Amino acid sequence: MKRKQANTEAKFEKTCNALKNIDLDKLPVSAGAVCSIKSKIATIDYYADIYADCLERFANPQHSVLVDYGGGLAFLSYFAKAMGFAKVIYVDHNAESVRVAEQLKELLRDGPDEVLCGGSDVLRQWCLQNGVKPDYLAAVDVIEHIYDLTPFFTDLKMINPTMQMVFTTASNPDNLLKVRKLRKVMLSDEVGDEQHPGFCQKRYDFIRQRFPQLSVPELQYWAKNTRGLIYSDIESAVELRRENEEVDQYNTCDPETGSWTERVLPFSDYRKILSMSDFRITVSNGFYNMHAKGVKGKVSACLNFLLRNGGVAARFFAPFVTIDVKPQNFEQ
Repeated sequence: MKRKQANTEAKFEKTCNALKNIDLDKLPVSAGAVCSIKSKIATIDYYADIYADCLERFANPQHSVLVDYGGGLAFLSYFAKAMGFAKVIYVDHNAESVRVAEQLKELLRDGPDEVLCGGSDVLRQWCLQNGVKPDYLAAVDVIEHIYDLTPFFTDLKMINPTMQMVFTTASNPDNLLKVRKLRKVMLSDEVGDEQHPGFCQKRYDFIRQRFPQLSVPELQYWAKNTRGLIYSDIESAVELRRENEEVDQYNTCDPETGSWTERVLPFSDYRKILSMSDFRITVSNGFYNMHAKGVKGKVSACLNFLLRNGGVAARFFAPFVTIDVKPQNFEQ
């Protein structure tokens, strides 16, 4: 990682302190939301480094509109405002996350200028209705969960064909150890447990309800071979007897929401998808937490040096990667 610019360092320190000092007793949110906030604040210095690395890739923040896509608790929005972006638009499809973001904004009297609940289609409609043309979009730990990237990037191109974007994802296909761990999580979500039905069981139950004429073996067959599809697409697949050939043997999503379990995609897939919307990508290595203490901090410093100087060869141990997206004809 590169060091934050001096003016960014001071602004971000103030924002970190404000977030660390949130009076959670004054926040009317669920116990689960409180746990999420505490967890994020516990590593806020590391996240501040990630946010800085993302936001400093964009020029002229004082004259630019930024989208914080899949913003969750909206922490990235706070740092974007601290950096001086003229307007920050927060978007998240999770209604509970949006409620928490709105309550944090009210409590701190700061944060995103606009808060939207929905996906890229909602963002596109809002921008069209309000005559807003965002210059930049940043998304941390989001791209690996988006159900269908093709309409997503089509929407963004319709909003602004010259928009520059940056995404971070821990689903680094070159880090084989991380991939192995993520695949265990995928298999767990697919199978489920006593408290939570797995995604396969959800698909089975849906197909049985929609197609009661199917035999048990047929239901099992289609439940297995529609992995990676939402309910509406599952129905079409069974009606047309069309298997889902695009998903690999591990990647899986919740058929109810379409949210992937940390989907791992080869960078060639990202390039292919984005080229259809006339965008190109550049991938760079992420970094480890430099705020760790003792031996762990020293190891992180050594690994970060290798990641910073090792290029593609060092990507196999990168904890995350950053994907820069620019128009095909973009000129520096």
